[in-house]
Amino acid sequence: MNENIPPFRNVTSSMLSRMEDKIMPHRPQLKKIKETFGELPYFDYVKQKTRVNLNKNYMERKPEVIDAIKTETARLLGTAIASDVEKQLKKNDSISTAEHSGSIGTSNMLNAALHNAVPQFNNPDPRFKNSIVLSCSGVSFGNASSFTRGFSFHTFSNTETLETNLTFFGRSTDAQTVMFAPPYSADSIVEMKKKLETLHREGHLTEAKKVEIDALLTTIYSSPHALSGEDYVDQLSITNYYLWKRLFPSFREDQVPNYVMLSQEKIVLALLLKIHLDQDTPIHKFLFDPKYLDLVEKKFADVTGAHSSEQLWGTFLFWGISKNDQMRFNLYREGNQLVNKDRTFILPLTPDAIRDAINEKTIYPGLLLTFTVLCFYYGLIPGGGHLQTSYLTEMKQQYIAMMNEVGDSASAEQVAQSITDDFVFYRPHLTFLAIPGDRIPATGLDMYLYQNPEQWKEVLRSTKSITMNEFMTLLLPIFYKQVCPPEEREEDLMGISPRDVAEFIGFNKKLPSLNANS
Repeated sequence: MNENIPPFRNVTSSMLSRMEDKIMPHRPQLKKIKETFGELPYFDYVKQKTRVNLNKNYMERKPEVIDAIKTETARLLGTAIASDVEKQLKKNDSISTAEHSGSIGTSNMLNAALHNAVPQFNNPDPRFKNSIVLSCSGVSFGNASSFTRGFSFHTFSNTETLETNLTFFGRSTDAQTVMFAPPYSADSIVEMKKKLETLHREGHLTEAKKVEIDALLTTIYSSPHALSGEDYVDQLSITNYYLWKRLFPSFREDQVPNYVMLSQEKIVLALLLKIHLDQDTPIHKFLFDPKYLDLVEKKFADVTGAHSSEQLWGTFLFWGISKNDQMRFNLYREGNQLVNKDRTFILPLTPDAIRDAINEKTIYPGLLLTFTVLCFYYGLIPGGGHLQTSYLTEMKQQYIAMMNEVGDSASAEQVAQSITDDFVFYRPHLTFLAIPGDRIPATGLDMYLYQNPEQWKEVLRSTKSITMNEFMTLLLPIFYKQVCPPEEREEDLMGISPRDVAEFIGFNKKLPSLNANS
């Protein structure tokens, strides 16, 4: 056994119940999911989310959002995949918005991607052809959950397990925003390969694994296609598509769903430019009508993803972004204009001014505007993590109240039918890497390096018998630490990890691991 592995903590059913009792009042959407789908096999839960929003207004507007997504897919991945995406969206409104714009080379991003794709492998139904992800690009490079600067993997020597990173950019970019960030260059790949040589020379990486990663960097990350990306977000869409196809050696390429990750902010900006800046739509009013703006300011105050009533956090409709240092900044409403804190940036709330700022890449939509467009106006069904299911539901309630107040009962009734609590497992729950005496969350690169042809098939089979209750129980320690206010936390519960819970409920015996010796 690896001497660095801590012993398992003692876990009891009572402790897990106490955790749940603390979590659920703060996340009623999780409670609803558990009560409704808890006994359902995980595979069936994911599969049943394939559905169409049949509201008449949504059906009439749907071609607009499909066209925007199709156009962006064609630009990045070609017309054939774009045509597949178009056909799927006509029959299936479910997408994922759980992910940040980052590489699927990390454990969080990998597991979110796998969650949506579970029922899609070797599925002839055209609704299951693509795993469509509208990721959030308005995050910083230093975001801990997505590690957007690059990807990580594990290496082994004797009893030592080393987690290491390959990065496209240095730590100096950590505070910068991913949206509109410049692309990495061929020089970045050269530096990555130098790091591989160092790891090999120091005994942390075998010659065979070094060659495998080197080949991946050459064929995918330094390909002309990847290097042609206009910005880093484009490159992530391109490289994730091709990396994904390499992760499942037991399937033919046509049996593996396409991983289509686009920027949700870019899709919204395209729709604003093409339709809503100039046409008299509810979104146009949301942006420019003083009566609507007053209600946006009032109704969404203190809602996560919107803005603070004291203007201490969040932003009003758009984030500003500095072209000099790629840093985002808050925008506040002053009458019919947006300003930053020191008033060095002033943006009139007029169609022409917003159009110019979009084209100059000095603004991008915040979460409130993004979901108002995608979910409340076009009726897409976004799957997200436990935080999204909470704030998106609150946004929905406030949007309904706002539409009723302005006399637009049709929009209020339409949005009342929107699904805002579609849950995606973003944290590690499907892929683990076996190490001596334990197992650890696997990253995308781990899956590429260490999976034998049958292992993913075994994981898929297990999702047809493991219930949603079991997967949600596994993640209770993560929810507990993220959701419970400090004054409600209990010391003995804070020390419990998903690893401890997995041991207690026998999860490790039900879900196979990747084998680092393969």
